[in-house]
Amino acid sequence: MRTQESTASPTPPNVEASQQEVSARPITSNVNQIAEAFSRAGFSQSDVYCGGKPAPRPSEALRRRLFDGHSLSEEEQAHIKQEISNRASAFREHLDNPLFIFHTAMLPGLNKNGERNFAFVTKPGHVAKLVLADLYQNKYGISIRVQHHAIEEETHLADLLLKNVATAKGNPVGLILQPQKLSHLRHAIKHAADQDYMDHVSPVIVQGTENGLDLIDLDMNEPSNFKLTNALQYLKKQGYTIRKMELNIPERQSDLYSCHTDAVQILKDALVQYKNTGGNLYDSYWREHGISDFKPSPGEYIDPRPIELPPHLQKTVQRSAAMVSTRMSLQQTLGSLAPSATSSKSQTVGQHRERFSFYPEIDSRPVNNFLVFKAYRNAFKVLSHLESFPGKAERMQYLQDLQKKNGFD
Repeated sequence: MRTQESTASPTPPNVEASQQEVSARPITSNVNQIAEAFSRAGFSQSDVYCGGKPAPRPSEALRRRLFDGHSLSEEEQAHIKQEISNRASAFREHLDNPLFIFHTAMLPGLNKNGERNFAFVTKPGHVAKLVLADLYQNKYGISIRVQHHAIEEETHLADLLLKNVATAKGNPVGLILQPQKLSHLRHAIKHAADQDYMDHVSPVIVQGTENGLDLIDLDMNEPSNFKLTNALQYLKKQGYTIRKMELNIPERQSDLYSCHTDAVQILKDALVQYKNTGGNLYDSYWREHGISDFKPSPGEYIDPRPIELPPHLQKTVQRSAAMVSTRMSLQQTLGSLAPSATSSKSQTVGQHRERFSFYPEIDSRPVNNFLVFKAYRNAFKVLSHLESFPGKAERMQYLQDLQKKNGFD
């Protein structure tokens, strides 16, 4: 945890004058400065008021920093990246892997100088994803488990799937899986060290049934996770009833690095929505979003049922091509709100997309950068939480407890 040290010393005359000048300023000016400092640090501002009005919440303050009108500010991205790096450096010696990795992603379109636009993508590491999962469990009562290393034996993965559905007592569980090495796919990151930490991840949801389990694969890559497919096939041969569902949409991600944030967000949105509906998630998704002309193939292999991406999971879609749907429109409500949320927080798919899109100077196509924003916002959440512990011992104990609770390696 970072601390500030102060020592008593005589106050120079110029400082005294400066203090008198500050004291003479209107109180609203001082409060505005405090609110801005809170916004830039990512802390809660629910009790801070500016000019008689509530200051923007941290997420909205961060959005305003990033988006200058309909442009994504490169200067503010650089400042935010430096803030995150500086604060994360305090934990570097305590962790086996970095909390975050930064990548520069080239975006579609050109700016007014004829140059490519870019974003700094903040990729959360294993510990950061564990902290986010813990924060979501405490806030929403949902369960997300994070796999750290690829599991080579499908029987081991099958056992972990059964373990998670057994402990969930009928509720769905989100799993962030490390699939096989994906060096042949465009989302693979070639990096000599920490390959398990760097590779693509797959978001899936499992839910126990009377005689087996249902699995909803929310990954965006083809081919699918072969280890997962083999694990499910193994369970079927053992006599379990296995049903699998997967998305039948074009790839939704446009940059090469946002899959980790995408996985955390799409699982969180799906599980929060489930808190409002309950029941069997597989049956609900098939009834409301299934592709009706699906015909299962005869034989012993598990034939996944295809679905469109539900409206409440559209936040993370970067590519417009992935939003082609026979049922969904931009006017539909997102819907993935906590049961305690007020109706004023409700927004449509189009409204949410508009808030986080920017328009290149020389290209009329909007680019949805919600994942860029969300990765920054999540980083501030993780850092603030880790900084809240009184000392290293308490923080390390918390992280050890998280690993034990996660139990997915």
